[in-house]
Amino acid sequence: MSFSLLVQEHCEKSPDRIEAWEKAVLDLQVVLAYSDGVLAPAERMTLSLLSVAKRDERENRRLVDRLVRSIEQDGLAQAAEQVVRDLGALLDGETPAVRAKLAAEILRESVAIVVADDVISDKEKVFLCERLAPGLGVDAQQAQDVLKAASGRLSRSRAYAERGFECYLMLADLDDGVPQLNGAQGEVLPGFLGAVDAFVVRHRVGSSRVVAYYLGALGGIFWVDAYEQHLSALGQLVGAARNLTKSAGADGRLRAIHHELGQLRNRGVDAHGYRAVARHVTNTLGKMGGLNDAQRDLFRDKIAPALEIDHEVLIESASQRESLMDLHRNLTGQPVEQVEQEEKSDSQRWWRFWK
Repeated sequence: MSFSLLVQEHCEKSPDRIEAWEKAVLDLQVVLAYSDGVLAPAERMTLSLLSVAKRDERENRRLVDRLVRSIEQDGLAQAAEQVVRDLGALLDGETPAVRAKLAAEILRESVAIVVADDVISDKEKVFLCERLAPGLGVDAQQAQDVLKAASGRLSRSRAYAERGFECYLMLADLDDGVPQLNGAQGEVLPGFLGAVDAFVVRHRVGSSRVVAYYLGALGGIFWVDAYEQHLSALGQLVGAARNLTKSAGADGRLRAIHHELGQLRNRGVDAHGYRAVARHVTNTLGKMGGLNDAQRDLFRDKIAPALEIDHEVLIESASQRESLMDLHRNLTGQPVEQVEQEEKSDSQRWWRFWK
């Protein structure tokens, strides 16, 4: 149950108290977004989605903007101390059982705010464990456990995307064709679009669309705000992944990936690792151009078994969904209709979404 529903359940006869709770939590969300010293775009978006203090969105925005100005004028520490005091005072007015439930949910949702940009900084850890948790009356170990679980999920999510990217590189290295870029032949696009094209050519990784997908999977939806940094990190991953495959061979590397995911499942850490990596790989296949026979063979005979993908079931599922038409075409080798190649207008190109 979310914090908002918990409050409404336990304070249903006191609308003023519900509003006081939600106002305090909204203030906390703003403080959390600033706790690492910067308000990232992902945190700003998450903040707007989670804001529940007022049913009127404009009033919500006014409350947020007021606290932002206060933080910029008086500093984060003062605002943080006030928020923690407000929450503590509200908790003191609840029964012990309700207090424990609300405090635990506030901590959980606070961690969700902190991890919105896919990073947990040292400053954020200090605020959560040394200032917020004591103010909520939450045991230090409980706070550490919640933070550790969130950190583990972030780490595994990134690792799954990296393994998917490794599988893509194995496929891309079997294609000597012309790379699929954002810009037309000879066209140099500005900003991150052109930077991704240059990256694809420099590292011989096949498709700008696929690279953009993995940049998003590894760096979050707002990777474009720091695309040079994310491209640099992806370049390092390209080198490391190719070295591993060269050293062990594709068979050996895929066996290692299979073993790694199996260990996570067997130890009870994550039963869905195979599915997570497989999802990245099938998303990749749907974004690539037509696969050649060698690429299809590698996926069917080596990659699919390593990720516990039932190849025939995947083809059948893809054949039944229009949104998976490209995936089905690539898995079966059916020719691309000429109209798709020749009549697709420039305004429909995938990267126009980013303009």
